[in-house]
Amino acid sequence: MTKLSIEDLDKRLAILKLSKYPGLLDELAAASDTLHIFRNWTPLKLVALSYVVGPYLRIIGGLEKSKGNVESIYIDLFAGSGINKVEGAESLIAGSPIVAIDCANTSPKKFDKMYFVDLKEENIQALYERLTLLSERDEFSWIGGRCKLIIGDANRAILKIRKELDKIKYKNYLAFIDPYKWELKWKSLEKLLEIPMGMYS
Repeated sequence: MTKLSIEDLDKRLAILKLSKYPGLLDELAAASDTLHIFRNWTPLKLVALSYVVGPYLRIIGGLEKSKGNVESIYIDLFAGSGINKVEGAESLIAGSPIVAIDCANTSPKKFDKMYFVDLKEENIQALYERLTLLSERDEFSWIGGRCKLIIGDANRAILKIRKELDKIKYKNYLAFIDPYKWELKWKSLEKLLEIPMGMYS
């Protein structure tokens, strides 16, 4: 049991390094000078995200087969620049937007819309450059036209995102919320949780 767990963890860490795609991590890093510096527990959060995305999309894909179209949405309220450098280490790892996109490749059902929010314009600009580069590869071409990048406070962005999602009848969303400090207000989180998923007759 322990051996299998360690092997699985190795696979998850390989996702953060984009090991399936030789040279891609360095290519994405070179697309911008902006990197996110994080503490050494950040990879653990990203590993957790990698466990969730594939199964979530497969569940939504199964629901579509029995019930009809369901818009699947990914929301990342503190998206960063797309590439992380862990404090005190030289190596780079993919950020949450790229981890989520890579893990979505394991499912026939993909995210229909993806919202990436960050307060810093330089992070969003760097993420835009990296996602553009990523979309030019065949295996990631599906992200073209599905990404919406928002510069601004997460609390206000939630209201904007909710307004857009309220127009979609049948939907489901996966939100990754990893604030830098205490930027997210409880009332904003409530607004996110109150987004209606839509009901089938």
